Amino acid sequence: MERLKIPITALSMLKNILGVECKGFENKRIAVNNIKKRISC
Repeated sequence: MERLKIPITALSMLKNILGVECKGFENKRIAVNNIKKRISC
C-alpha cells in the first residue's frame, strides 16, 4: 500500500518533464500511457 502513495509533487515534476521532452501532443499521450502502465504494475 505504501508504494501506491506517490507524492503529488513527484507527479507534477513528471508532467513538467514530459511537457518539456515531448512537445508533440501524441508523443505526450504515449509517454503518459507508458507511465500509467509502469505505475499499475
